[in-house]
Amino acid sequence: QPLRRQVQRTVDRRFDRSRYDGERIAATFAGRLRGQIDLGGVERDLDAIVQSYGKVGIFSGTVLVAHDGKTVYEAAVGLANRETNVPNRANTRFNIGSIGKTFTAVSILQLAEAGKLKLSDPISRFLPDIPYAEKDTITVAHLLNHSAGTGNYMAHKDFAANMGKLRTIDAFLPLIYDQPPSFAAGSR
Repeated sequence: QPLRRQVQRTVDRRFDRSRYDGERIAATFAGRLRGQIDLGGVERDLDAIVQSYGKVGIFSGTVLVAHDGKTVYEAAVGLANRETNVPNRANTRFNIGSIGKTFTAVSILQLAEAGKLKLSDPISRFLPDIPYAEKDTITVAHLLNHSAGTGNYMAHKDFAANMGKLRTIDAFLPLIYDQPPSFAAGSR
């Protein structure tokens, strides 16, 4: 604990939060403030945080920051496998779990913003073969906010036995199609 507090104080001193608040960092890397912030300073501050947190075990993973298609900062700290002492590397593959939902939501909202789909579109537009009677009432919005009533493919009786073979959307669809909705879309 004392070491962690010391690292936090060091990071707090080196990382000027008034200059790099989260919203401004996000805007910078989205390209909205091109040229207005010294990226070298961001790189130095990010490295101080990443390396300090890595040393005391607060963070284990990889970080990549790109600006205008060029890598500005890249680091790997901690262990990919604690049992075998294998360190993280820039190309370490991670099981990202539920964070994938966030990436999916952002992608869907970008498609909606571009006019390629509507959140009110029924899932039958994208999955015409889905065997649900409700396929025209379940919308993209219901899927995004987890109110569609559709089953959990991970709870399907065949999921555990076939997990290693499930690599494509087409491989997952039978598990989804086999579970009819458990409640009316939007009712929960």
